[in-house]
Amino acid sequence: MAKEGYPIIFSVLVVSFILSFSIVFVPDSYLLNGLSTLCWIVFAWVLWFFRDPERKNPNVANSIISPADGKILEVKEIDEPYVVNGKTKVVVIFMNIFDCHVNRIPISGKVNFYKYLEGEFLAAFDDKASDKNEQTVIGIKSEKVTVVFKQIAGLIARRIICKVRENEEVAQGDRFGLIKFGSRVDIYLPVDTEIKVKPKQRVRAGESIIGILK
Repeated sequence: MAKEGYPIIFSVLVVSFILSFSIVFVPDSYLLNGLSTLCWIVFAWVLWFFRDPERKNPNVANSIISPADGKILEVKEIDEPYVVNGKTKVVVIFMNIFDCHVNRIPISGKVNFYKYLEGEFLAAFDDKASDKNEQTVIGIKSEKVTVVFKQIAGLIARRIICKVRENEEVAQGDRFGLIKFGSRVDIYLPVDTEIKVKPKQRVRAGESIIGILK
């Protein structure tokens, strides 16, 4: 269980218990019964949302692994303006509200860039979300290349949690953050990277190989 979810889990649990206890005094209240049932359903979903399963790193040489669970929206060439300042291949991963939202480091190295950007809350699958939405931008310099990725808030997601900062050494597969309630992660790779995923394919953070570096 991701500890970032503890406050929400506890709050929903308390409300659920209060409503259930109130039914003892007003047993014929359809409203209380309905609200109590709804709260317990929400509690079960919140527990599911903040799950944090162990993942097995494939340990393939020169591989980039997925930083997020979700569905590949697109793969294309695009300029990355913050770290690379040039042409890259971007892989866009959309996380719906049923995906595990714990994010993981895609490549071992040193964090050489971190920036939080305030912004809008467009739907995460909107093309404009990558530029306009609230987001964090992280760059990691490995022995060979620099990889950049963004945690991007969506229409429902209003809280990005990122635990890494500049000059921190990180290992592939490490947990580094979470985006609450629906979002996306864009990962920018060198243009000569051999991409191993395609649009509509589902990937798992810490396990699925996104690409192989040349």
